[in-house]
Amino acid sequence: DHCGAIVERSSTVSVANGDKVCENCADTFYTTCEHCGELVLNRNLVTVNPYHRDSMLVCNDCVENSGNYWQCDDCGYYYTSDHISYDEGYRTLCDNCIESYGYCADCGELTHEDNLFWDDDAEEYFCESCYRENERSRRSIESYGYKPRPIFGTTDSNDGLPSDDGEDLTFGVELECDKGSEP
Repeated sequence: DHCGAIVERSSTVSVANGDKVCENCADTFYTTCEHCGELVLNRNLVTVNPYHRDSMLVCNDCVENSGNYWQCDDCGYYYTSDHISYDEGYRTLCDNCIESYGYCADCGELTHEDNLFWDDDAEEYFCESCYRENERSRRSIESYGYKPRPIFGTTDSNDGLPSDDGEDLTFGVELECDKGSEP
């Protein structure tokens, strides 16, 4: 069923999908799944626990349906439970990838090291949103591009604080200061 050659029935091997293949095709294009023991086409096998001594070849069906293998959300490889370091329902990380993650000192969220920021004052790592919030609270003068979130005084609950008469005008003031001719 694989190469189309005509061979004696005694020289064929049954494979996972029920096909009969010649011994040459079986040896060249098929491998035994280490989970179910079926002979499976090589392109339908997944390496589980790659780069570990206990790596194994498992068919796609077993990987997806057995409940014994987890896919790391960072590297995309499949692992058995003894190689999964973090599994919180929404994120699964293998032993290798967890080393590139850390916890935000403020919110406690597990965050990739590329998105962690060191705060010299606190001497801790923070996720981007906590770092920016902490940075903003330490600054008395905002950066040039800072735009505050406006709170309008109207009765529309989406605009902010309600007013007594319902239609107050809202004004904004921009104050720029310099030293004049002084350096």
